[in-house]
Amino acid sequence: MQSTSIVYVCSPDWSDQLIVSMYSLLKSGTTFDKVIVYCIGSPPRNWVFGDPRIEIRERESRPEAAILVEGKFYVNKAYLCLSEADRTVFLDADTIVRRPIDAIWRRSNADVIARLTARVFEPTWSASLWNDVQKKVGGRAGYPYFNSGCLVFQNGAHRKLEKTWPDLISSLGRGTPVFANALHEKGTRLTEQLALSLAMGVHNLSYSLMSPSDHTYLWAGEDYRNSIVLHTSGPRFLGFIASMGLSVDLASRAILKRV
Repeated sequence: MQSTSIVYVCSPDWSDQLIVSMYSLLKSGTTFDKVIVYCIGSPPRNWVFGDPRIEIRERESRPEAAILVEGKFYVNKAYLCLSEADRTVFLDADTIVRRPIDAIWRRSNADVIARLTARVFEPTWSASLWNDVQKKVGGRAGYPYFNSGCLVFQNGAHRKLEKTWPDLISSLGRGTPVFANALHEKGTRLTEQLALSLAMGVHNLSYSLMSPSDHTYLWAGEDYRNSIVLHTSGPRFLGFIASMGLSVDLASRAILKRV
């Protein structure tokens, strides 16, 4: 049986989102051995959790961030590659887990289970340009472009990306290949996400696609009534949880020890 870790990468200023997301995870019935939070900077003093499976690992911002104009924090997601577990589930801090994530991985033993990013369905998306970028970096042409807010890595596959992913972040950040920036109209903000799928293609990791109910995009107006992981997006998070009867205070009292 594969060991399972849930991984978050978070800065202290996102403490509210993290605590609510972790509360929802613990309430969901998801099976796991450990929750690892890679905290970029000094953890808040109140991050003392009642569940002994929760581990905080303090880290500095990754060096790849220095060469980026936008999306500097996102590159820290590459810390997930340090997870020792066979199965590593990465969650953005602005996600709500509504049902057991087990249902996603029990359907497939693929190295990666993820959802296509919404960008590939936009009229301005260029599949041919994406293929050109993949060929340029030595990857597999036609490999999907995934959203990086909810990912399931199995068979220890995430560890294969430990060097390749950051190297590609650096390469894209320096403009090599320069046309990678054209894949997103907002420039380099999602360099980390682009580089992740490229790195997966370089290693030809087997994959299975998540459905919209597995990983639901709230910002896209998707129906979340049957969702497993609901991705709210940062600006919508606190307002949305209030509509669900959740609050930071409720979550804090449930999962944090008094200090």
